[in-house]
Amino acid sequence: MKINIFRKLSGALIILAILSCFLNACSSGDVQSIEQWGVYELTLNGPSEGNPYMDNALEAKFTNGPNTVTVPGFYDGNGIYKIRFSPDQQGRWTYVTQSNLAELNDLKGSIRCVEATGNNHGPLKIINTFYLEYADGSTFYSVGTTAYQWTSVKKSIQEQTVSTLAESPFNKIRMCVFPKNYSYGNDTEPWMLPFKKKDEKNDPSHPNYEFFQNFDQRIKQLMELGVQADVILFHPYDIWGYYQMGKEMNERYVRYLIARLSAYRNVWWSLANEWDVPRTKEAIDWEGIGSLLQQEDPHQRFRGIHNWYYDESHFFDHSRPWITHVSAQTYFFFNAIKW
Repeated sequence: MKINIFRKLSGALIILAILSCFLNACSSGDVQSIEQWGVYELTLNGPSEGNPYMDNALEAKFTNGPNTVTVPGFYDGNGIYKIRFSPDQQGRWTYVTQSNLAELNDLKGSIRCVEATGNNHGPLKIINTFYLEYADGSTFYSVGTTAYQWTSVKKSIQEQTVSTLAESPFNKIRMCVFPKNYSYGNDTEPWMLPFKKKDEKNDPSHPNYEFFQNFDQRIKQLMELGVQADVILFHPYDIWGYYQMGKEMNERYVRYLIARLSAYRNVWWSLANEWDVPRTKEAIDWEGIGSLLQQEDPHQRFRGIHNWYYDESHFFDHSRPWITHVSAQTYFFFNAIKW
Protein backbone atom coordinates (compact mmCIF):
# COMPACT_ATOMS: atom_id res chain seq x y z
CA MET A 1 0.00 0.00 0.00
CA LYS A 2 2.81 2.36 0.87
CA ILE A 3 4.42 1.66 -2.47
CA ASN A 4 1.18 2.41 -4.34
CA ILE A 5 0.67 5.68 -2.45
CA PHE A 6 4.27 6.63 -3.14
CA ARG A 7 3.79 5.89 -6.83
CA LYS A 8 0.61 7.97 -6.93
CA LEU A 9 2.31 10.85 -5.12
CA SER A 10 5.33 10.60 -7.40
CA GLY A 11 3.08 10.69 -10.43
CA ALA A 12 1.26 13.73 -9.09
CA LEU A 13 4.55 15.51 -8.35
CA ILE A 14 5.81 14.78 -11.84
CA ILE A 15 2.62 16.23 -13.35
CA LEU A 16 2.95 19.32 -11.13
CA ALA A 17 6.59 19.71 -12.10
CA ILE A 18 5.75 19.47 -15.80
CA LEU A 19 2.91 21.95 -15.36
CA SER A 20 5.18 24.31 -13.44
CA CYS A 21 7.84 24.14 -16.16
CA PHE A 22 5.18 24.76 -18.80
CA LEU A 23 3.81 27.79 -16.97
CA ASN A 24 7.29 29.19 -16.41
CA ALA A 25 8.11 28.71 -20.07
CA CYS A 26 4.92 30.48 -21.11
CA SER A 27 5.59 33.29 -18.64
CA SER A 28 9.22 33.77 -19.68
CA GLY A 29 8.22 33.62 -23.33
CA ASP A 30 6.20 36.79 -22.85
CA VAL A 31 9.23 38.65 -21.49
CA GLN A 32 11.50 40.20 -24.08
CA SER A 33 15.23 39.59 -23.69
CA ILE A 34 17.53 42.59 -24.16
CA GLU A 35 21.31 42.50 -24.08
CA GLN A 36 23.02 44.40 -21.33
CA TRP A 37 23.66 47.93 -22.70
CA GLY A 38 21.31 47.21 -25.60
CA VAL A 39 18.20 49.25 -26.42
CA TYR A 40 14.74 48.23 -25.25
CA GLU A 41 12.02 50.15 -27.08
CA LEU A 42 8.47 50.22 -25.73
CA THR A 43 5.99 51.35 -28.41
CA LEU A 44 2.53 52.56 -27.41
CA ASN A 45 -0.48 53.86 -29.31
CA GLY A 46 -2.05 57.09 -28.14
CA PRO A 47 -3.79 60.25 -29.29
CA SER A 48 -2.46 62.35 -32.14
CA GLU A 49 -4.83 65.29 -31.72
CA GLY A 50 -3.49 68.72 -30.97
CA ASN A 51 0.27 68.97 -30.54
CA PRO A 52 1.54 65.92 -28.63
CA TYR A 53 5.12 67.24 -28.75
CA MET A 54 4.08 70.21 -26.63
CA ASP A 55 1.13 68.88 -24.64
CA ASN A 56 1.71 65.25 -23.69
CA ALA A 57 4.08 63.74 -21.14
CA LEU A 58 5.24 60.15 -20.76
CA GLU A 59 7.87 58.36 -18.71
CA ALA A 60 8.53 54.93 -17.22
CA LYS A 61 10.22 53.76 -14.06
CA PHE A 62 12.40 50.68 -14.63
CA THR A 63 13.31 48.68 -11.52
CA ASN A 64 15.81 45.90 -10.92
CA GLY A 65 16.09 45.05 -7.22
CA PRO A 66 17.04 48.24 -5.35
CA ASN A 67 17.81 50.14 -8.56
CA THR A 68 15.22 52.33 -10.25
CA VAL A 69 15.79 54.39 -13.40
CA THR A 70 13.23 56.93 -14.62
CA VAL A 71 13.25 57.13 -18.42
CA PRO A 72 11.44 59.84 -20.44
CA GLY A 73 9.27 58.90 -23.39
CA PHE A 74 8.62 60.82 -26.59
CA TYR A 75 6.07 61.28 -29.33
CA ASP A 76 7.11 59.84 -32.71
CA GLY A 77 4.24 60.97 -34.92
CA ASN A 78 1.06 59.26 -36.19
CA GLY A 79 -0.21 58.47 -32.69
CA ILE A 80 2.96 56.54 -31.74
CA TYR A 81 4.69 57.07 -28.39
CA LYS A 82 7.99 55.43 -27.46
CA ILE A 83 10.21 54.84 -24.45
CA ARG A 84 13.82 53.71 -24.91
CA PHE A 85 15.84 52.20 -22.11
CA SER A 86 19.31 50.67 -21.95
CA PRO A 87 19.66 48.28 -18.98
CA ASP A 88 23.09 48.34 -17.36
CA GLN A 89 22.51 45.32 -15.12
CA GLN A 90 21.53 41.78 -16.02
CA GLY A 91 18.38 40.23 -14.61
CA ARG A 92 14.69 41.04 -14.61
CA TRP A 93 13.59 44.66 -14.94
CA THR A 94 9.99 45.66 -14.33
CA TYR A 95 8.50 48.93 -15.51
CA VAL A 96 5.45 51.09 -14.96
CA THR A 97 4.51 54.12 -17.06
CA GLN A 98 3.35 57.54 -15.94
CA SER A 99 1.56 59.95 -18.26
CA ASN A 100 -0.96 62.78 -18.34
CA LEU A 101 -2.84 60.58 -20.85
CA ALA A 102 -5.06 57.98 -19.19
CA GLU A 103 -4.48 55.38 -21.92
CA LEU A 104 -0.69 55.59 -21.45
CA ASN A 105 -0.65 55.79 -17.66
CA ASP A 106 0.11 52.93 -15.25
CA LEU A 107 1.04 50.40 -17.94
CA LYS A 108 3.21 47.61 -16.54
CA GLY A 109 5.57 45.02 -17.91
CA SER A 110 9.01 43.48 -17.61
CA ILE A 111 12.09 42.66 -19.64
CA ARG A 112 15.00 40.30 -19.08
CA CYS A 113 18.51 41.73 -19.44
CA VAL A 114 20.96 39.10 -20.67
CA GLU A 115 24.70 39.03 -21.25
CA ALA A 116 26.09 41.23 -24.03
CA THR A 117 27.43 39.54 -27.16
CA GLY A 118 29.57 40.37 -30.18
CA ASN A 119 30.99 43.88 -30.29
CA ASN A 120 28.65 45.13 -27.58
CA HIS A 121 31.17 46.22 -24.95
CA GLY A 122 28.84 48.75 -23.36
CA PRO A 123 29.20 52.53 -23.13
CA LEU A 124 32.52 54.18 -22.45
CA LYS A 125 33.59 55.18 -18.96
CA ILE A 126 36.39 57.36 -17.61
CA ILE A 127 39.10 55.64 -15.60
CA ASN A 128 42.08 57.11 -13.73
CA THR A 129 41.06 60.63 -14.82
CA PHE A 130 42.82 60.54 -18.19
CA TYR A 131 41.64 57.37 -19.90
CA LEU A 132 38.58 55.77 -21.45
CA GLU A 133 37.53 52.15 -21.52
CA TYR A 134 34.33 50.25 -22.27
CA ALA A 135 31.97 49.23 -19.49
CA ASP A 136 33.09 45.59 -19.81
CA GLY A 137 36.73 46.61 -19.31
CA SER A 138 37.77 46.47 -22.97
CA THR A 139 40.30 49.07 -24.06
CA PHE A 140 39.35 52.08 -26.18
CA TYR A 141 41.64 54.41 -28.09
CA SER A 142 39.83 57.23 -29.82
CA VAL A 143 40.49 57.84 -33.52
CA GLY A 144 38.00 60.52 -34.43
CA THR A 145 36.72 62.45 -37.41
CA THR A 146 34.01 65.00 -38.19
CA ALA A 147 31.07 64.91 -40.58
CA TYR A 148 29.05 67.77 -39.24
CA GLN A 149 25.89 67.61 -41.29
CA TRP A 150 26.03 64.19 -42.89
CA THR A 151 22.52 63.39 -41.66
CA SER A 152 21.16 66.46 -43.45
CA VAL A 153 22.40 65.68 -46.96
CA LYS A 154 20.47 63.41 -49.31
CA LYS A 155 19.95 59.88 -48.07
CA SER A 156 22.08 58.21 -50.74
CA ILE A 157 25.08 60.18 -49.43
CA GLN A 158 24.16 59.24 -45.86
CA GLU A 159 24.27 55.56 -46.79
CA GLN A 160 27.58 56.09 -48.56
CA THR A 161 28.95 57.72 -45.39
CA VAL A 162 27.95 54.68 -43.32
CA SER A 163 29.65 52.37 -45.83
CA THR A 164 32.80 54.49 -45.82
CA LEU A 165 32.96 54.53 -42.03
CA ALA A 166 32.58 50.76 -41.96
CA GLU A 167 35.84 50.46 -43.93
CA SER A 168 37.68 53.23 -42.07
CA PRO A 169 39.81 53.25 -38.89
CA PHE A 170 37.58 55.85 -37.23
CA ASN A 171 35.75 54.88 -34.03
CA LYS A 172 34.35 58.31 -33.15
CA ILE A 173 32.57 61.01 -35.15
CA ARG A 174 31.45 64.53 -34.27
CA MET A 175 28.12 65.26 -35.93
CA CYS A 176 25.44 67.95 -35.74
CA VAL A 177 21.73 67.48 -35.27
CA PHE A 178 20.86 70.71 -37.07
CA PRO A 179 21.96 71.35 -40.67
CA LYS A 180 24.84 73.74 -41.30
CA ASN A 181 25.38 76.47 -43.86
CA TYR A 182 28.99 77.56 -44.05
CA SER A 183 31.80 78.29 -46.49
CA TYR A 184 33.89 75.20 -45.90
CA GLY A 185 31.06 72.74 -45.81
CA ASN A 186 27.80 72.22 -47.60
CA ASP A 187 25.48 75.07 -48.56
CA THR A 188 22.80 72.90 -50.18
CA GLU A 189 19.28 72.67 -48.78
CA PRO A 190 18.85 69.73 -46.35
CA TRP A 191 16.83 66.69 -47.43
CA MET A 192 14.44 67.59 -44.58
CA LEU A 193 14.43 70.22 -41.85
CA PRO A 194 14.17 69.19 -38.17
CA PHE A 195 11.11 71.38 -37.61
CA LYS A 196 8.22 72.48 -39.75
CA LYS A 197 7.85 76.04 -40.97
CA LYS A 198 5.13 78.50 -40.08
CA ASP A 199 4.82 81.71 -42.10
CA GLU A 200 8.11 80.78 -43.76
CA LYS A 201 9.86 80.69 -40.37
CA ASN A 202 11.23 77.80 -38.34
CA ASP A 203 8.57 76.50 -35.93
CA PRO A 204 10.34 74.67 -33.07
CA SER A 205 7.01 73.55 -31.61
CA HIS A 206 6.34 71.16 -34.52
CA PRO A 207 9.06 68.58 -35.26
CA ASN A 208 9.36 66.78 -38.56
CA TYR A 209 9.29 63.30 -37.05
CA GLU A 210 10.73 61.68 -40.16
CA PHE A 211 13.88 63.77 -39.73
CA PHE A 212 14.40 62.53 -36.18
CA GLN A 213 13.56 58.94 -37.12
CA ASN A 214 16.31 59.09 -39.73
CA PHE A 215 18.70 60.56 -37.16
CA ASP A 216 17.89 57.66 -34.82
CA GLN A 217 18.68 55.20 -37.58
CA ARG A 218 22.08 56.78 -38.24
CA ILE A 219 23.02 56.71 -34.55
CA LYS A 220 22.01 53.04 -34.42
CA GLN A 221 24.07 52.24 -37.53
CA LEU A 222 27.10 53.91 -35.95
CA MET A 223 26.54 51.92 -32.75
CA GLU A 224 26.49 48.67 -34.72
CA LEU A 225 29.79 49.70 -36.35
CA GLY A 226 31.33 50.45 -32.96
CA VAL A 227 31.55 54.19 -33.70
CA GLN A 228 30.99 56.74 -30.93
CA ALA A 229 28.59 59.55 -31.93
CA ASP A 230 29.50 62.93 -30.43
CA VAL A 231 26.11 64.58 -31.02
CA ILE A 232 26.38 68.37 -31.35
CA LEU A 233 23.23 70.05 -30.04
CA PHE A 234 23.75 73.66 -31.21
CA HIS A 235 25.98 75.60 -33.59
CA PRO A 236 26.17 79.13 -35.04
CA TYR A 237 26.39 78.25 -38.76
CA ASP A 238 22.68 78.53 -39.20
CA ILE A 239 20.36 80.33 -41.64
CA TRP A 240 17.22 78.65 -40.27
CA GLY A 241 17.16 80.10 -36.75
CA TYR A 242 17.83 77.01 -34.64
CA TYR A 243 20.16 78.95 -32.36
CA GLN A 244 17.38 81.49 -31.80
CA MET A 245 14.63 79.17 -30.57
CA GLY A 246 14.66 80.66 -27.06
CA LYS A 247 15.18 79.11 -23.64
CA GLU A 248 11.87 77.18 -23.44
CA MET A 249 12.21 75.59 -26.88
CA ASN A 250 15.92 74.92 -26.43
CA GLU A 251 15.17 72.93 -23.29
CA ARG A 252 12.24 71.09 -24.85
CA TYR A 253 14.39 70.14 -27.85
CA VAL A 254 17.21 68.87 -25.60
CA ARG A 255 14.75 66.85 -23.50
CA TYR A 256 13.37 65.37 -26.71
CA LEU A 257 16.84 64.27 -27.79
CA ILE A 258 17.52 62.77 -24.37
CA ALA A 259 14.36 60.68 -24.74
CA ARG A 260 15.18 59.63 -28.30
CA LEU A 261 18.93 59.06 -28.15
CA SER A 262 20.18 58.53 -24.62
CA ALA A 263 19.55 54.77 -24.68
CA TYR A 264 22.10 54.30 -27.48
CA ARG A 265 25.36 53.39 -25.75
CA ASN A 266 27.54 55.20 -28.31
CA VAL A 267 26.03 58.66 -27.74
CA TRP A 268 28.00 61.57 -26.30
CA TRP A 269 26.49 65.03 -25.82
CA SER A 270 28.40 68.02 -27.23
CA LEU A 271 26.53 71.18 -26.32
CA ALA A 272 28.06 73.19 -29.12
CA ASN A 273 30.30 73.29 -32.08
CA GLU A 274 32.18 76.48 -31.18
CA TRP A 275 30.10 77.81 -28.28
CA ASP A 276 32.02 81.10 -28.10
CA VAL A 277 31.01 82.44 -31.53
CA PRO A 278 29.36 85.69 -30.41
CA ARG A 279 25.84 85.09 -31.70
CA THR A 280 25.47 81.71 -30.01
CA LYS A 281 27.45 82.69 -26.94
CA GLU A 282 24.82 85.27 -26.12
CA ALA A 283 21.74 83.42 -27.39
CA ILE A 284 22.03 80.12 -25.50
CA ASP A 285 22.20 79.39 -21.78
CA TRP A 286 25.05 76.89 -21.90
CA GLU A 287 25.15 76.40 -18.15
CA GLY A 288 21.41 75.70 -18.10
CA ILE A 289 21.59 73.19 -20.95
CA GLY A 290 24.57 71.40 -19.41
CA SER A 291 22.89 71.17 -16.01
CA LEU A 292 19.69 69.89 -17.65
CA LEU A 293 21.60 67.06 -19.32
CA GLN A 294 23.33 66.16 -16.07
CA GLN A 295 20.09 66.09 -14.11
CA GLU A 296 17.75 64.47 -16.63
CA ASP A 297 19.72 62.06 -18.81
CA PRO A 298 18.86 58.66 -17.26
CA HIS A 299 21.87 56.98 -18.86
CA GLN A 300 24.38 59.72 -18.00
CA ARG A 301 26.18 59.89 -21.33
CA PHE A 302 29.35 61.98 -21.66
CA ARG A 303 28.86 65.77 -21.74
CA GLY A 304 31.22 68.29 -23.32
CA ILE A 305 31.34 71.69 -25.00
CA HIS A 306 33.56 72.83 -27.86
CA ASN A 307 35.24 76.22 -28.42
CA TRP A 308 35.90 78.37 -31.49
CA TYR A 309 39.01 80.38 -30.61
CA TYR A 310 42.14 78.37 -29.98
CA ASP A 311 43.41 79.98 -26.79
CA GLU A 312 42.46 78.92 -23.27
CA SER A 313 40.60 82.14 -22.49
CA HIS A 314 37.81 80.86 -24.75
CA PHE A 315 37.55 77.43 -23.15
CA PHE A 316 34.39 76.96 -21.16
CA ASP A 317 34.94 76.55 -17.41
CA HIS A 318 35.68 72.83 -17.35
CA SER A 319 35.45 72.69 -13.59
CA ARG A 320 31.66 72.82 -13.96
CA PRO A 321 30.17 69.63 -12.51
CA TRP A 322 28.16 68.78 -15.62
CA ILE A 323 31.24 68.59 -17.86
CA THR A 324 32.70 65.08 -18.07
CA HIS A 325 35.63 65.67 -20.44
CA VAL A 326 37.57 68.35 -22.30
CA SER A 327 36.68 68.93 -25.94
CA ALA A 328 39.16 71.60 -27.05
CA GLN A 329 40.00 73.08 -30.43
CA THR A 330 43.57 74.27 -29.97
CA TYR A 331 47.17 74.03 -31.06
CA PHE A 332 48.45 73.74 -27.50
CA PHE A 333 48.01 70.09 -26.72
CA PHE A 334 51.01 70.09 -24.39
CA ASN A 335 48.49 71.50 -21.88
CA ALA A 336 46.23 68.43 -22.11
CA ILE A 337 47.11 66.99 -18.69
CA LYS A 338 46.54 70.38 -17.03
CA TRP A 339 43.14 70.73 -18.72
